[in-house]
Amino acid sequence: MKKFTSFGGGSGSRKKEAAANAGEQRAQGRENAGSELDSSTMNELEMLRAENAHLKRLIEQQQEAQVVGGEDPARDAEVAHLRRERDELQRQLANLQSDYEALQRDYANLQRDRRLEVNEHHSETRTVEAQIEFMSQQHKHELEE
Repeated sequence: MKKFTSFGGGSGSRKKEAAANAGEQRAQGRENAGSELDSSTMNELEMLRAENAHLKRLIEQQQEAQVVGGEDPARDAEVAHLRRERDELQRQLANLQSDYEALQRDYANLQRDRRLEVNEHHSETRTVEAQIEFMSQQHKHELEE
């Protein structure tokens, strides 16, 4: 008989800590939506995906064992626990994906706003340069007269 265990020793506290860290990062402001936050979020997503895949394999193994070996109340309880854990991980994954997409949109908006701001400053600079050139030409003509 196979023994079914959850993935990792203290995965529950790590998941809560990772979720809390992600929440703190969101609370610090979306303007810091650079590559560091994106890679951190991606690492969390990959970790949750791997853990989710592991739990799915455990559930499949349990279902196969039930077909072969009959019913076992302890195993049923563990399967129920694994299913609840899987469901929670799927919710966390969906939330992280949603947060990641929101961060991507915010980052794109920040980049667009920055480009607009830079273009505006360039336009102002060109206007001032044209005014200086015009005034210089006028001053030159006045001196010639």
